[in-house]
Amino acid sequence: MRPLTYNTPKPMVPVLNLPFLEHVIRNLKEHNVTEIVMAQHYLAASMRAYFGDGSKLGVKLYYVMEESPMGTAGAVKNVEDFLNCTFFVLNGDIFHNRDFTAMLKFHRKHKAKATIVLTPVEDPRFTAWSRPTSAARSRVLPRNRKQRMSPPT
Repeated sequence: MRPLTYNTPKPMVPVLNLPFLEHVIRNLKEHNVTEIVMAQHYLAASMRAYFGDGSKLGVKLYYVMEESPMGTAGAVKNVEDFLNCTFFVLNGDIFHNRDFTAMLKFHRKHKAKATIVLTPVEDPRFTAWSRPTSAARSRVLPRNRKQRMSPPT
């Protein structure tokens, strides 16, 4: 997303004239999520300045700073003092329109310790979670042919 993110954290990049993260927060609010803990690192002050305590969006926001990026599991560990009930874990820079009400209902119905929601993709080699090698990027495969590739090293 560079150069957009040189001076703006990804969650604050505008989408339809609102910071990306505001869309995420509004979606959570529509599903009765009213308390949100944000683990922050890169250019965090701009998020605090914009969202404040969250009251303008009808939620309560808590901010926890990371001295260095901790990854998803590290961020959850870092905010564990706030986690005294069922909770959702989201990345603040991934756009989705999940039905959190249905997810929570499913989770509780199955008395699960954890529920993970995945999104199927046609070709996982070219997602944000995988970085194909330059050789893989240059290959063009017919749509009806599947080829298994080793993960990049």
